[in-house]
Amino acid sequence: MKFTTTDKFYKEFKKLSRKYISLEEDFGKLKKALIPYPEGNGTKHWKPLKTNEERTLYIVKVRLVIKSVQGVKGRVVYFYNQNKGEIVFIEIYTKMQKDNEDKKRVEEFWKNCCL
Repeated sequence: MKFTTTDKFYKEFKKLSRKYISLEEDFGKLKKALIPYPEGNGTKHWKPLKTNEERTLYIVKVRLVIKSVQGVKGRVVYFYNQNKGEIVFIEIYTKMQKDNEDKKRVEEFWKNCCL
């Protein structure tokens, strides 16, 4: 599985990793969990936001446990291309920052890569 990030994701991740010391380790665990279930495993922790008709392209939101600070819940939005075996991380945020993903960013990414 190939993992990449968008520039915005990278900046958000760097900013959050200064605040939450376990974020790099927590994110590494998330990446390991994505390898067998990149489109989600059907639990409430994964929420598909978009998929194509062939079900080979997905944008998914997944919960991220940040263990260095109890009670802080993170979210990661990523794109999965089944044909290429690739995941592109689009957005990372905590529920303390905002309630939901940046829908405009998700739509823009989908249009640029999938239409």
